[in-house]
Amino acid sequence: MKSIKINDKINTKDGIKPNIWAKTQIIGGYDYYKDDKGISQLGEVVFEETNIVPIGGVQFVFEQVFGIGKSSFEIPTLHNTPIDIGDVEDGTLSNITLDTNDIDVEQGIPLPHNWNEKVCLFGVGCNGTASNNITIVSPEYKDYMLDGMVPFRFIDSNNNNGLTVAEQDIYFGKVTNKLAAGKTAYFLKKFDNIEFYHRLNDSDEYSDGTELKTNGSSSINPFSPDYSNTSTIESYVEAKLIINKADIKEWFDYNGNIEETRINSIGLFSAYRPLDASSDTDYANVRLFSKFNMASEPLGLTKELTILYRVYGS
Repeated sequence: MKSIKINDKINTKDGIKPNIWAKTQIIGGYDYYKDDKGISQLGEVVFEETNIVPIGGVQFVFEQVFGIGKSSFEIPTLHNTPIDIGDVEDGTLSNITLDTNDIDVEQGIPLPHNWNEKVCLFGVGCNGTASNNITIVSPEYKDYMLDGMVPFRFIDSNNNNGLTVAEQDIYFGKVTNKLAAGKTAYFLKKFDNIEFYHRLNDSDEYSDGTELKTNGSSSINPFSPDYSNTSTIESYVEAKLIINKADIKEWFDYNGNIEETRINSIGLFSAYRPLDASSDTDYANVRLFSKFNMASEPLGLTKELTILYRVYGS
């Protein structure tokens, strides 16, 4: 099993170049496991790179955190791309009933996003490098899509578009009969899991990793008057992304080059889907949140790639 760990640091320190994320870190390797403290680890690290949160991701954070109404600067969705991925909202939030919690009282206008619009999908591409598959194309702050985005699944358009009942809640970004007659492509995939942690951090470089808890027999509560630990606290969200044995390969096989199955561009996307959506309801307002290009990673027939994406608040 192969793993990639991606870390974003949210800048909360003085003296660092102004940006929401002060540091990003992508570590790739093999043999994913959790240690005795529940921390995700890699048995073998094979590369380490950096990541970028482009303009759409930064605007999404500003709008969500500060409740700012829609900007006059509109970030394109994947619906605006030639492939036409995902549904699109008309900006009126017409498919939900607004109440006072959905309105910015001071501005008197709807907030910029549906309340459950969030970063919850990922996609991959194969044009993140030059033709030699080694020279990495540097992402730009203005990017709003991946380089050479490829579908996770590319299957016959029958039997509910060829997905099992379980898979219908995993694969999205559906495009039917556009890339090929009688074929349906799914360009987006849900996170396998997402968790939030507060842990002790011995220094800026190495984490002790002990998880903070405010209840239970083994609680470590920094708000307790008896708390005396001098270690700093590290807070982060970890999203687990899985590229399984069936993913990507169908597209390359259809094009007659399954031996070239690879990825070299990975992105997270924000999107909205009603909680009571039917199985054939796609996500809407799909926008690139973050992006990472790397040297091409071949995906063998028996490989399962695990990606750990961490966003740090401290």
